[in-house]
Amino acid sequence: MANNTATVTYTAPGVFSANVVDVVGYTVSASNIGTNAVNAYEGSAPAVYLNNTTSAIVRASGGCTDTNNNSADFTGISFSNNQTAPRNSSTTANNCPNPVLVANPSALNFSAPTGQAATVATYTLTGFNLAANAPIAISSGDPSVLVSTTGTLGSFTRTASVTTTASGTLTQTVTVRFTAPATVGTTTTTISNMDANNHAAPVTVLGSAVMAYTWNGATSTSYNTPANWTPTRTTPSNADILVFDGASTPMPTVVLDYAAAQTVGQLLFSNNVSATLSTDDSRTLTLDNNLPGDDFTISTGSIVTIINNTNAAAVGL
Repeated sequence: MANNTATVTYTAPGVFSANVVDVVGYTVSASNIGTNAVNAYEGSAPAVYLNNTTSAIVRASGGCTDTNNNSADFTGISFSNNQTAPRNSSTTANNCPNPVLVANPSALNFSAPTGQAATVATYTLTGFNLAANAPIAISSGDPSVLVSTTGTLGSFTRTASVTTTASGTLTQTVTVRFTAPATVGTTTTTISNMDANNHAAPVTVLGSAVMAYTWNGATSTSYNTPANWTPTRTTPSNADILVFDGASTPMPTVVLDYAAAQTVGQLLFSNNVSATLSTDDSRTLTLDNNLPGDDFTISTGSIVTIINNTNAAAVGL
């Protein structure tokens, strides 16, 4: 079947000119399958061959199956056994149900320190009325975004594939992991989810690479001193992640001595740290950069004490 009157050509089984819409290749002898007698077909092999008992071939599922593989899409019938009547323009049309492929959610947001992997997220692929036992190709548009159909360590790749059931349905959880590039910035890409008939359910991914600074207190207790952070915090940003890690500084005291109000992305207290934040004036530190994850995290075993020697220290969440 072609969509215009131009000559139809093929260069190999399954490789046809652009005007070809659909093809069925079959033969009258089993010995001819795979030979030049039937070398124009879709997929891995031609349809079933005709003989004394198989007098016709029909598309499976009442004409609703099309996986671009002739051997899977067509079955043989016998008119002598009254299996079916020939179909023509007067035959009542068999309206195929509309195929459905949906990804939920259809958008994912990630944030991670530069060069590090973020917490994974998932989406669910759901399909109905799709081709039976057919592959759904999953492909990430960027090397920083990897997918897995199992979510296990070592299973993340840029491409994956799942298969519909014998009834053409699908329910599959896909796990996505974002690894932040080495420089601060955002990555926008699309995960393609598509079957052989171009039914698609794309998922958009926005990944933010931000700076994470860990308190070291190397020179003083001053929050505003760049060398007291690792790496050196010379250019503060409202997307910064500030970490107080008990593994490196078990009991840090930090004086909030910045002059103007500041905004950062997240404050994280971990590994049984006992941190004291103090101020001798009215200071405002706002946690609000719309980063994925919690803006203010105190892990189990960690303690945060806020001391105000003169006025209130405001923490905005």
